[in-house]
Amino acid sequence: MLKVPDSHKKKYANFIKLIEDTKAKVVEPDFLIVASPEVLGDNYEELIINLGLLAEAGLALRIGTDATPAQD
Repeated sequence: MLKVPDSHKKKYANFIKLIEDTKAKVVEPDFLIVASPEVLGDNYEELIINLGLLAEAGLALRIGTDATPAQD
């Protein structure tokens, strides 16, 4: 399990809750959508921790507002 500093848990409580809610409310969640990359962190360490949390949850990441997969 990823070791997350308490200060990170507090700062990113909404992001962590979003991951938990996605896992709980979606039957087979494949990905999490965030509106912009800034949601993932203010620096490299925060980005890596949040990407690690997504990986532990088994979720891919989509950045943007469109939930519909691109059509080829």
